[in-house]
Amino acid sequence: MPSRFSHAEQTAIREKLRSAAHKAFARKGVAQTTVDELAVAAHIGKGSFYKFYPTKQLLFFELLEEFQNNLRAPLIQPSAKDWQPQREELEALLTDMFHKIEDEPLIHILGNAREFGAIVQKIPAERLHDHQEADHEFLETLIAKWSCSAAAPESDAVAAQMTLLILLCLRKDFVGARLFPHAARSLIQALTDMFFLTKKGNANALPFC
Repeated sequence: MPSRFSHAEQTAIREKLRSAAHKAFARKGVAQTTVDELAVAAHIGKGSFYKFYPTKQLLFFELLEEFQNNLRAPLIQPSAKDWQPQREELEALLTDMFHKIEDEPLIHILGNAREFGAIVQKIPAERLHDHQEADHEFLETLIAKWSCSAAAPESDAVAAQMTLLILLCLRKDFVGARLFPHAARSLIQALTDMFFLTKKGNANALPFC
């Protein structure tokens, strides 16, 4: 980190870079956003930008991970000792999560194959590995907290269903405005059912908790 910047200055510059990057990425994507404009927004030189972030793609990835962590937190935060999983509560949390994904422009950048490929190429392999490990840990925590079925859902099955929700947001234009809310509700209900199916496969029966 540049020695001429104090700790407080470093923090302020980093926040300016993050704010400017989010706005620029949302407006025109990562590829069309230049390091120069991000540096200007933070009132630093282009060379100083690289002291904070090796690439603009890594800055994007950091913003995306922060959004993801904030998105997941309500689903896995510690609950009261006498708390019991309730289907309606999980469905409401998943619905809220879905709408936040729908409204987040950074997510929609991932729907562009060219952008996605360019971003991934610039992320160090160890960072991607850590990201995948965090995904796995989240799924295991989610399943452990919410599963009320005789057999807990497989993490890959839950991950696949969540991926479908993201893909639905990315292809809203293909699904169409009329069918979109129905498709979203069906996917959310199917995901919720994974955690509350009983031995007989009846999601409406009393769960084995």
